[in-house]
Formats: sequence, structure tokens, C-alpha cells
Amino acid sequence: MANSKYENQSQQLYINTESGFGSIGDQINRWKVDLNTSPFQNEDNTILRLNLTNFSMTKNWYNINETNNAVRMCWEGYTDPTSQKVVSDVDTILRIPPGDYTTHAELIDAFITVVKAAMDAAVAGTTFTAVVFRPPRTIRNKPSVYDGTNPSHFDSAGSRDLPVDYRWLMQLTASIAGFRYVKLPRFQCLSVSTTEALNLNGVTTALDSTEIYSDSYILLGGIRIEEFKDFDDANLLQSFSVKNNNQVLRIGNWFPMNNSLNTSPHIYLRSRSSRTQASSNLEEAQNPHNHNMVNSSLFAKIPRVIQDDGSVHYVLENSPYFTNVTSHNLNSIEFELTDSKGRSLPQSSIGTAFTGFVESEYLEDPPTGTSIARDGNMFCDMVLLVEKFAFNNPNALVGFGSAPRPLDTNRFAQNPNLTINSSRCG
Repeated sequence: MANSKYENQSQQLYINTESGFGSIGDQINRWKVDLNTSPFQNEDNTILRLNLTNFSMTKNWYNINETNNAVRMCWEGYTDPTSQKVVSDVDTILRIPPGDYTTHAELIDAFITVVKAAMDAAVAGTTFTAVVFRPPRTIRNKPSVYDGTNPSHFDSAGSRDLPVDYRWLMQLTASIAGFRYVKLPRFQCLSVSTTEALNLNGVTTALDSTEIYSDSYILLGGIRIEEFKDFDDANLLQSFSVKNNNQVLRIGNWFPMNNSLNTSPHIYLRSRSSRTQASSNLEEAQNPHNHNMVNSSLFAKIPRVIQDDGSVHYVLENSPYFTNVTSHNLNSIEFELTDSKGRSLPQSSIGTAFTGFVESEYLEDPPTGTSIARDGNMFCDMVLLVEKFAFNNPNALVGFGSAPRPLDTNRFAQNPNLTINSSRCG
């Protein structure tokens, strides 16, 4: 236990990462606080303790983004025996358009749109009518009121709305009469953390990490798939229920959708100076599916806060988190911000900011090498307390050892065979 504190060697470091910290990364993903002009030093009986006393950052990326909007769709090709329509092999990554969705129903509308586009492309000369047959029933930002055209929205008496429900059911109907789903499409919410190169069917370019390692199962209420298999594998798992009824295909989630329309309730500050223990799901990229406690560089867990005006910030005050530094010199401190699985925070840019039109028709591409995290408004502000503590060193030699106890002559005199007063020598 520390028994004294070097008050004159405790300092507050006020840090704003806007510009000037891009020598080893950028304003968010990795930055360094250089202390070479006034480094902190340890002695033999001291340690340094780092504590985050204040943190603030505005959320300026989309809730639905590249870390949670990917769903794999597989559909093994066949020729429909009734309509003679040819279904081409499908193995693709569907992307829900990035954005901040107001309601769960809006998110499912966006999802069914990309599903319909993939199915239309798979069957030449056929289009599919897509309807969210049973949308999620929530009261997020608007009353749960429906026009009564769909009986599934009401109870058996048809008199009132059903309770809030985060499940959904979509329906796709082929435009060609008699079309049959001889083979069903499969949908996978992949959560595969690996450095191995993985490819879709017929694609030579390896999949991007955000395509195979996604939090879409959290958003949509699907089964998490942790193993990547070929698209036509007989044991390929489904994340959603897929059931056909003649020429009607119905797709729905087995689990409720996430109550929050985001997957980042916290962000995590990490430091290369920090040495702590963490559950492996917070280090998923480095320790895929290892369900044990592992060494970690985690320094602070920062919650998402909604302000009175509706804006979203990540704010932490008087953090209980700290880390001890035992090295002789502390010349610099490196930090980075990640999500809960150790991934870089998403960065919104041209190509993801708009939907409904082709960006290149309206906007110029940004200058080469620029990004919102290096040159834009994605940065954080924080206060770091550095304290020096002294402690008793049990290995240090202090003075001389205790003198031996004096000889107790009476103890030996009580034994007639062993006495210091006896003249016998054996």
C-alpha cells in the first residue's frame, strides 16, 4: 500500500487531439502525448499512477455503419421446374445504407430493399415484390398506430394494437406465376475474427474485415455465425428464419432486435502504458472467441450520453479507472479509441453520407489521403492526472539485524546429564 504521495510531482495533463497528434496515427485511432521536455521519473520506491479525470467527444459517425451493417446472402443456383427461370449462384455481402435511423421499422425497410435488389439480380426476367409483412412494433419517436390493413397488427378482437415487439417478418413474392423456391436463400450475420484470407464464391479478392466481422446480429436479432463456410455447404447456418410457401418467401428474426438502434453504448480508451485484465470479447480482434480473461491495454470505458438538445456525446467525469506505471521514465503516452471489440471507430465519409442518388454526380471526391479522423472534426478532449506514490520497499536493507537472545543457563541446569556446572566430560 502506498503510504505517502509526492504532491509536488502530481500533475494534470490537458489534452485535445485536434491536429498536431498525427505523427503516429490521427486524432482518434492512435495519438501520442510527448513528455520529453518534462518527463515523469520513478525511483526505487515509487510508482506512477495515471487516472482519466475527464473525457469528452462528440459522436459524428453514423449509428448504422461499416461495423454493423453487413449481412452475407447465399443462394445456390438452380432452374425452377415450373417457370423454367434460372436462379444464378449468389454469394454476396449485403450492406444496409449507413445512417442514423429513427425507428426500427425504418431499419428493416432499408434491409428489405437490399435483399430485394440481390434477389432481382439473381433471377433474370423476374422481379420480387418486397413487403415488410410484420414490422417491429415500437413507440420510438412516434405512436404505435397502424391503419388496420394488416390484421397481424391487432389482437384477435381487432380492437387495439399489440404490445411493443422488436421482431420483424418480411415477405418477397416473385412476379412470375408458378415460381418456386426449390433452394432457399441463406442469410448470415458473420462474426468471424481471423487474419485468414476469406473469399466469396467466384471472388478472388479477400473479404474486408468489416464484411466478415460485423455486429449486424445485434441490430437485427439474428444468430451470430462464428465460422465461415462455402456458400453451397450443406451445413451452412442461417441467422434468420427463411421459409417458403409456394411463390412467397418469408424471412424473419428469431430473436428481438436490439432495443437501441446502435451498437456502441460505450467506447474504449486504450493506452500502451496500461497493463490490466479484461474479458476476451473486449480484445476480440486479437483473441478470437477466446472466452477467458486476457491481458489488455484498456484504460477507460466511456459511456454514450444523450444531451438535452438530442445530440450524442461520449462523456466521462471522475473516472474510477487507473493504471500503474513502474518503468523508470515516462517520456510519452500513446492512446487510441476503439469500440468494444478493439476495432477502430467508424469514419463517415463521401460514399456513405448520402442515399438515393449517385454521389459522383453531385460531389467531387475528397483530396487524396484526407479523412475525418485526420483532417476533420473527429477528435476528443481529455484530462489526465499523473500522480507519484511512494511505498515501503521490503527488499531494502535498513540498519543492523537483531542481536541473538542470551543463553538461558537455568534451562540447562535442570538436566543432570547436561549441565554447565558439571565437571564431567562425558
